[in-house]
Amino acid sequence: QSDPVFSRKGNDLEATITITLKEALLGFSRELEHMDGRRVTISATGVSQYGRRIKIAGEGMPIHNVPSEKGDLFVTVNFEMPRTLSDEQRRIVEETFGKPSSA
Repeated sequence: QSDPVFSRKGNDLEATITITLKEALLGFSRELEHMDGRRVTISATGVSQYGRRIKIAGEGMPIHNVPSEKGDLFVTVNFEMPRTLSDEQRRIVEETFGKPSSA
């Protein structure tokens, strides 16, 4: 069956989560509801690059004829960029990362 969150690749599952830019820079912890209703925690510390893949061993599909073993869950992390910045936010970004270079 098709699932809105998970896609299957063999015994592995894949999912995508979207975090904020703040979470991408500082770290995050999210709970993802598994297909069987259990909650699986997805977390990272520090900076996460766009498209980062986090592997959670043993959270995939049961292996055929060996139900005690499971594949893995791979979670791709995306983040949303803010559409605009206030003057104060822009000032803070420039202080932290420097002013943009001239083209």
